[in-house]
Amino acid sequence: MSIYTDLLKKLSLGDLASLDLADLGDLAQVDLADLVISREQIDWGIRTISADGAVVIGAADACIILDASETGAKAITHNGCYAGQQVSLRLAARSGGSYTLEVAGGTLTIDAANEGTIVVRNGANSAWLVAQLFGATVV
Repeated sequence: MSIYTDLLKKLSLGDLASLDLADLGDLAQVDLADLVISREQIDWGIRTISADGAVVIGAADACIILDASETGAKAITHNGCYAGQQVSLRLAARSGGSYTLEVAGGTLTIDAANEGTIVVRNGANSAWLVAQLFGATVV
């Protein structure tokens, strides 16, 4: 029986009293410093779009920060999204223009600094549902 199988058996039986750490070999020598995960190793799903940049929501996105400076509306599109995906959109700065997204019930418009929304992809993965508005509008 391998050390790991023996360990799992003892843990499942609640037989920790008979557990001998010396039998665990390298498992007993784990250095906690080896378990530390740096912030850079975690994909937070946060993107910042350059001013007036095209926005395509993807499967890895959770938060997108926008800037608008030119007049006119820029359409937000999506590719590879999944049912239940939640995305926060926020317009950090604006000196002109807006961003729009087609959602169930109309067109979402974000056109003022610090406006935003949280949208969720519906169960059929066929539309965005507005979960919360922060100054943005749906018409």
